[in-house]
Amino acid sequence: MMRNILITGGNGLVGKELSDLLVENKYNIRILTRNPKKSSKYEEYLWSPKEGIIDPEAIKNTYAIIHLAGAGIADERWTDKRKKELYSSRIDTANLLYKICEEIKYFPEVFISASGIGIYGADSGNEWQVEDQKELGEDFIATLSKAWEKAAYYFAERGSKVVYLRTGIVLSKKGGALSKLALPARLGLAAPLGSGSQYMSWIHMSDLINMYLFALDKNIKGAYNAVATNPVTNKEFMKLISKALSRPFFLPKIPSFLLKLGLGELADILLGGNRVSNEKIIHEGFTFNYPELNSALNNILG
Repeated sequence: MMRNILITGGNGLVGKELSDLLVENKYNIRILTRNPKKSSKYEEYLWSPKEGIIDPEAIKNTYAIIHLAGAGIADERWTDKRKKELYSSRIDTANLLYKICEEIKYFPEVFISASGIGIYGADSGNEWQVEDQKELGEDFIATLSKAWEKAAYYFAERGSKVVYLRTGIVLSKKGGALSKLALPARLGLAAPLGSGSQYMSWIHMSDLINMYLFALDKNIKGAYNAVATNPVTNKEFMKLISKALSRPFFLPKIPSFLLKLGLGELADILLGGNRVSNEKIIHEGFTFNYPELNSALNNILG
């Protein structure tokens, strides 16, 4: 009998590709959506987080819940209103899932939550960041990520195996961060941001969705960094994008004050960086298809 997997954010960039991979591996996919359709590719169930509604049938007899829902971190300036949206779309939705599970007295065997390397802070410098370190960040993005993981941890207290995947910059052929970063390069206008020395920890989409499958199938729990083996500086990142697109790379650095003027507090995650280790997930037996940025970019942009 096929196991049921319930996905929040299933219609997003990661959710769509992950759903296809899980179907290939003989799982049955359930999607939470505000407008469920019977003719959908997967089973769709109603949820309306603002009204505190989830169709309980979506949760019954699920083997695992994969919580991907969350407004885009870099999509808009971080106004007070936007910060509340970023929080609510992640933490309030996780709390709502927990509430419905408690009401129907059914908790899944597995709960996997997206998380972010921002938990180490918007800028943790050149030091390698590992999952089990005591010191985490204290700024907005770190506080958000810690609350995100705490909301998932409540499922562990009810017997679910809980895994958090602290995700870096996701590189995909179908949009997301890379399409925004590559646009200046396509126009021949690529340049380092700020000092250009800040580290960017990234992951190819295929490795990310394979890591979710790995977390689902293997006997692991807790936090794992979902990043490739070799983070690079912002300058090197932009240079390699230009190379993959056969475009020039010669412009001067974009001054920090211009980014702060245009983006406000959001600029912190562009001007800062994290050098994040993936040794823990490799030690568990996970293998990356794209450990090096050059091969990842050539696969996506070439």
